[in-house]
Amino acid sequence: MANAEHFAFLYRHRLLSPSLEEFNSAALDLLSTFRGQKCDGEAVSRDFRFLEAQYSAVAYVLIRAADDSAIRKEVGLRHAVPLVTYLTASHSMLAVPSMRCLQVLQYYYPSACGNVSQRIESYAVSNFSSHNADVRRQAACLYALTTSMSNKKDLSWGDRFRTLLRTSHEAVCSINGFRHVDKNCTLKSSFLSLNSIVDIPSLEPSKMLNVCRSVLYCLVEMVKIGADQTVELPVLELIACFECLSLVIAAKLKPDDGFRLELQEVLTLLFDILTSIIAAAKLLFAPFCSRICHAFFKLLKSVPKGHSSNAAAVRALVYDGLTSLFTYLGAASKLHLKFQDILQILQEEMSICALWLQRESDTQHKLHGQRQHIYLSLHANVEQHISVQKFLRTLEAIVSNVGSLLPPESYQMLQLFVLRMLPRCETITEDSDFVVRSIARKLRTSLCRVLNAFLLNPHPKSPYYLNVGIDLLRRGAADKGDILTALSKHGLSICDRIAKPVMPISQSITCIEAERNTDGTAADVEILSGHLQDSFSIGKTASVAQKNEGRRRSPSNDVVVAKRQRTKSTESQRTSDSSEHVSQTKLVENDNAFQSTSALQVDSVEPFGSIEENYPNYACNDESGSDIGSDSGSSLGFEINLVPRNDR
Repeated sequence: MANAEHFAFLYRHRLLSPSLEEFNSAALDLLSTFRGQKCDGEAVSRDFRFLEAQYSAVAYVLIRAADDSAIRKEVGLRHAVPLVTYLTASHSMLAVPSMRCLQVLQYYYPSACGNVSQRIESYAVSNFSSHNADVRRQAACLYALTTSMSNKKDLSWGDRFRTLLRTSHEAVCSINGFRHVDKNCTLKSSFLSLNSIVDIPSLEPSKMLNVCRSVLYCLVEMVKIGADQTVELPVLELIACFECLSLVIAAKLKPDDGFRLELQEVLTLLFDILTSIIAAAKLLFAPFCSRICHAFFKLLKSVPKGHSSNAAAVRALVYDGLTSLFTYLGAASKLHLKFQDILQILQEEMSICALWLQRESDTQHKLHGQRQHIYLSLHANVEQHISVQKFLRTLEAIVSNVGSLLPPESYQMLQLFVLRMLPRCETITEDSDFVVRSIARKLRTSLCRVLNAFLLNPHPKSPYYLNVGIDLLRRGAADKGDILTALSKHGLSICDRIAKPVMPISQSITCIEAERNTDGTAADVEILSGHLQDSFSIGKTASVAQKNEGRRRSPSNDVVVAKRQRTKSTESQRTSDSSEHVSQTKLVENDNAFQSTSALQVDSVEPFGSIEENYPNYACNDESGSDIGSDSGSSLGFEINLVPRNDR
């Protein structure tokens, strides 16, 4: 009890003191007291909260002492090595706070811990087989930090990475009943020549899986640390290990298997490492994209199809891998050249989504029709929900990065899928279950993101369903304020920019001379504002051609045309007066001078006349009603009319 009161006094009154001298004395006193105490299992169980707070105070002291050079040197010389010795011998219940203190020592005092780094590594490895997930994670972080900052020259960063890969490979394949199922998978000799960091054959299967999970999480942390440094990334060994382990794990993912959840976590960590490597290597990973996609195909074929949680979880991981490939590599992956293979993966999830949303039997779905009351089937599990969400995220990454490079048939099929799924999950009846409504809203939000990606990345050879997208986005924007409403309004702003008229250069020059309104806009040009106002109709080419026959100029256009005519007459009068003056003062000049002056008169008036003849209504419509000055026309199946309606 005296030690607890002494520690409380130090922590409350001296360690938090702004005075550096008082903190230094309290810190050194705490470190000396901390190293001198002995705690057995009974004492740890009785005073666990106090001891945990004491370890946290030691970590705080080490971090704050690193800011002062004098006390940092003293801590490194006198306390670092004894602290490492004491922390590595701590009770197993205090493993997490002990490894946190060791991480602080390794990070802030690397030179002082250089001679005891092997001891720290051994302590971290000894906790790899723990059944406590927090202990395994802290051990993995400690090992990754120690190996990245170690001064040992016997193993490079890449060799350490390969050693961990070898350990995970042996741990998975040593469990009873596991065999190599891919005979074509070959690992490099440098990978096989390294020894494992753990004696795998001496462990029981449950501890083998714990070691494998710890090692894979350690690899994830090593990639994060090595991404900021110039280190070797053993991509070939990682892909070979992924090909072997993924198929071995998929063969054991059965509901009756006792290690199903552990194996599923191992597979998740494998994909995490792969995603981290893709994010770190980026374009350097491009040559391996086809090989890793082939591994995805084999993995999907080895798991049972349907609505089971195992199949949905594996599909979700594959979608994560595809999202990383398209996000970080884009067109450099060259996956758009073999998109039919990718489409086979996507079509399975598209069919599941179609089965998910079951419509009422007495209603008939129409793309442009009235809102329908849609019911979501509740047989889908949590893994299936996650799989659908990740599938839509993959679809968004594909459209955003390589959308314009896809085959037009594939692009149109994906676009129609989104346009048909949005109305199906749009309206849920008020008496439906809360889970159903929340699922539908999440799906609708993800579909809205994909729709915005389609609007931003049109395909040059695929129809552009702008009017359908506007109708769907208007419904989403009318909801209450949340993510769906914000995405819908963002999509409408995209449509607004698409439908906004782009004026020719001659028309823009003419607007400089035109009278301007109080807000600074030209009087004869109406700028499209808001979300596609009702004064601008979006319809088909034939209907627009019929409406153009009864249109007339707006009053503002008549005023501007009258002003232009006055400008032309004034300019002509000014030129004629100057020519008269020249003829009276210079009678000795020949007729050529007068002819050149007359030519100048014609040139000064002709630009305004040509503009007036070519653009009489400031709407570049041909006889069929299509817009000549824009990229969109009758070939794309729709037409945007930018001439105000004759509603007056």
